Amino acid sequence: MTVFADFAALGRRLERVRGRLEKRDEVARFLRGLAPEEIATAVAFLAARAFPASDPRVLGVRWLPRDAGGGAEGAPLTLLDVAGAFADVAAATGAGVRRTRDARLARLAARASADERDFLNRIIGGEMRTGVSEGLLLEAIALAWGVELSAARRAALFLGDLGAVATLAAAGGAAAVAGATPRPFVPLLPMLAEIADDFAAVLTAH
Repeated sequence: MTVFADFAALGRRLERVRGRLEKRDEVARFLRGLAPEEIATAVAFLAARAFPASDPRVLGVRWLPRDAGGGAEGAPLTLLDVAGAFADVAAATGAGVRRTRDARLARLAARASADERDFLNRIIGGEMRTGVSEGLLLEAIALAWGVELSAARRAALFLGDLGAVATLAAAGGAAAVAGATPRPFVPLLPMLAEIADDFAAVLTAH
């Protein structure tokens, strides 16, 4: 299982890297090293989402409790530990729901290092600030599993979720992605575009 510290370390590397191709390559390497059940979660986190885009759940909070801290107590956090904790937070209902959510987030924070808490807050707040847009993330997914970018874009449009595209690519490669079709009751994802530095870059890419 991938520890969340590795995700935080990736985030720090992405902050330092200036070029978009280098960022793409860093993300692709990270994705290739994940277990199949971690892929959708990692893609969601890289896009600063607590849950995949096709998942209707919401956390209902904007950051970790202000007094949340700790010394990374217990076993190291994994990506799936964080996903499970977010699911518990989203499931809280009824009287005192805010206190319940804060208590569950505080338990998560107690297991995290300061660096990990920083990236937990970025995911919760919906701003990763690493320079990786969803368009660039899709490019990394295509690179990671040898998929044509045009096919990955088409699959993203149909599946409505980059995590679903990545999971499909990891399981079945280019053929599976090329065969993606719209799913009932899943909204189509808007076409993803990247801002180019100049017109020549657009011509080179397309």
